[in-house]
Amino acid sequence: MFIGFEIIENTPTSCTFANVSGTLEQNFDVLLSRLFTMGISFHKELFNRLQKSQSLTSFIEYEFNANKLNYYCKRILQTTNMSDKVYSQKSLYLITVLLEETVDSLRDIVIVADGKNIKLNKNTIELFKISLKTLELNYTLFNRIIKGSDRLDELSKFKDHKVLTKKIAFMTKYFNGDKYNSFIAGRLYDLSIISTHINEEMFY
Repeated sequence: MFIGFEIIENTPTSCTFANVSGTLEQNFDVLLSRLFTMGISFHKELFNRLQKSQSLTSFIEYEFNANKLNYYCKRILQTTNMSDKVYSQKSLYLITVLLEETVDSLRDIVIVADGKNIKLNKNTIELFKISLKTLELNYTLFNRIIKGSDRLDELSKFKDHKVLTKKIAFMTKYFNGDKYNSFIAGRLYDLSIISTHINEEMFY
């Protein structure tokens, strides 16, 4: 589970790990971007497979890989001075944790929906589409800001995110689906709340 570490000695009573990651710490922004895109890819593929009633078993790998990236990014933040970054160490740590939590929300859908013949209703399909937009918007904002874009210049996109999450909240409030659609809607709503926290952390 720990990127950059390998077992270099193994006995019946102990094992020795060594940090072999070298200069990977220099690529923190790349690793964090990968955590963003992993959640987006998971979301898209999960939605497509649910619509086609295909097996979801293989998706557990997404969570495994997200956990690995999460642990590694947090380790870098705890051991490396990131004062040269646009965001503070604390903000980057929180964004890292929240990104992994978005994957957890999708994992919960996989656990409940796998092996079930679920027909997504119109409301759930719309929730999938809107919640995906919130994740993609966060990723776009993160990339622009770490590359030098002024946060005030991106203010309209932060407002766009709030419009999307309010729409999700409204749709969920009046949701009346079967138990599977209701569960999926609830987890997508949770995901949108997490996405909002990420969005606010990037702005404030």
